[in-house]
Amino acid sequence: MNDETGAKCKAIRVTFDMRQIFPCEDLLSVPLLRLMAVANDARYIMELSMPLMDKTQSANEVDASLINGKLLYLFRLLCGHLYEAGRAFRELDDVRRDLLDEIVRDNPKAKKYLAEIRNDFSKYPSGALHYSFLSPVRNRISFHYQSEPLASMLRKHNEAGDLKGKVIITQYDGLSRHIVSDHLAMEIVQEVLGGNSQDFEKSFYEKMGEVVDLAGQLSNLVDRVVLYLFSERKSAIFEEKDCEIQITQEFGSLLDRLMKKRSSQS
Repeated sequence: MNDETGAKCKAIRVTFDMRQIFPCEDLLSVPLLRLMAVANDARYIMELSMPLMDKTQSANEVDASLINGKLLYLFRLLCGHLYEAGRAFRELDDVRRDLLDEIVRDNPKAKKYLAEIRNDFSKYPSGALHYSFLSPVRNRISFHYQSEPLASMLRKHNEAGDLKGKVIITQYDGLSRHIVSDHLAMEIVQEVLGGNSQDFEKSFYEKMGEVVDLAGQLSNLVDRVVLYLFSERKSAIFEEKDCEIQITQEFGSLLDRLMKKRSSQS
């Protein structure tokens, strides 16, 4: 797939009439546009994450601290975006549940994804991923940086005297990082997961896998809905043009490995 200058991915650019694909009076239009925005952001987060994960294998102690802090941030950000996606998805599912069921009817894998998305974004039971994990991570340490969770962690460590704060100050201020903030953020995530430090690493990576899977399933479903609208409203299409997207060599290599992993699991 790759050469020294990277690789290219085949694509199609579709130009269409917004008034036909997203009419204002159609209750599908706004929640679908919201989910399309989330899909864009989730895909970019994954694009940023994969090269960082690859670098952790060979990083020294200082570089590893920087990389892990960045990965934690991207994961927290993804949780926040998916929380908002849950609200949009429930709105879409309420108004056009029949359409979603129709789109996945003849595809067992897509039907399974839709069932999992509905479960993860459900309001009930309270153990659903949307409220048990995405919501507290979003509110406590992703979008709001709430005072009380940080104050609670600070009191705990200051009273015990068991945490040495660390920061990394570099020649270029844009590369510096406050490692102590990453540490506290990770402990807040640990608290959301139940606070068991012995099983935290295993629990965290399992939950991270659930979140990443949800992001992928949601993106896949959004694409299916958009393509369905194109097929049902062909007169709205102005142009379909073949094109290519440039992929960096590093990112292309990671995509190759992911595709091989998916093939071996299917």
